[in-house]
Amino acid sequence: MRQRPNLPFFYFFIFILSLFFIGIPSVAATTVTIGDVCSEKTVTATIMINDVKDVASATIKLSYDPSIIVVASIGNSDFPAFIPNIAFAEEGWVMMTGFKTGGGLSGDVKFAEITIAPRGSAGQISKLDLNVEKLSDSGWKPISASVVDGHFGVVDCDALNDCYTYRTGCEDRIFYCSGGRCRYRSANKHTDYYGKWVEYCSGDTVRKHRRFYDYYCEAKKCTAHGSWTDDQFVENCNDHDGWYDTGKTHWVTTKEYDCKYDQKEQKEQEYRDFSCSSGSCTHEVSGTPKWLDTGKTRTLNKADGTDCGSDYYDDFVNYCKSD
Repeated sequence: MRQRPNLPFFYFFIFILSLFFIGIPSVAATTVTIGDVCSEKTVTATIMINDVKDVASATIKLSYDPSIIVVASIGNSDFPAFIPNIAFAEEGWVMMTGFKTGGGLSGDVKFAEITIAPRGSAGQISKLDLNVEKLSDSGWKPISASVVDGHFGVVDCDALNDCYTYRTGCEDRIFYCSGGRCRYRSANKHTDYYGKWVEYCSGDTVRKHRRFYDYYCEAKKCTAHGSWTDDQFVENCNDHDGWYDTGKTHWVTTKEYDCKYDQKEQKEQEYRDFSCSSGSCTHEVSGTPKWLDTGKTRTLNKADGTDCGSDYYDDFVNYCKSD
């Protein structure tokens, strides 16, 4: 007998499975940021709503330490209707509201430009604390967003841009603001070093020296100042003057017989006059080459058919054959 399927369980399984494809929300990508600011003078910081879709209304509160900074003014929003409230700026907070009818804004939206005046001592830091009171789309549905607070440091990072000592040399430092403090990136970084040995001519002698690259700051730049050092004698080219084998040899007949002849081997030598050129010893051949005995000798038969003298009979020689 065939068993009937459990239909209620089947439909429940399909319902649960559909939740994984339809009902799981994604993590919000929208961020509200203000960034870090470092300045000893009045400066503008920007509150941004990044990677947002159809934002039609936003209310954001900014808090800070009023003993270090104060907000002087707020404006220049991408929202066509924008209401800033700086009545409590001296107490350390301001409030802003922006809205748009007939559809919201999308993408990277500039919520406000905040003009901030420092009043604290050099080196003091105030947190720029953002609180999103309201963020909704044109259908009045809330928009989820993460918040990235900033910091204001009473310091001029640009004034620190300069050349600085680095180990045995130097480096150029480009400062930027991070967390209300001045940090830097290094550029044009060098340490002192010696170059390769270079051989050169001094008359007919070969000498060598190497260049020392001395790096130090000059006109706010890390600059190399080179000089030759460690000069040393290598060799005197005149010491190489003399007779040298050319590699050529020949045989010379010293005595001739009727059917043979004796020979000796000789080698060629040339006189080389050395001088220095382009940092090395080179030579020119002077005079007439000469031939010297190598000490090798040989005796050779004359060619077949050579007349070695007249034929003749020698004297008879007696010998015994049995008794």
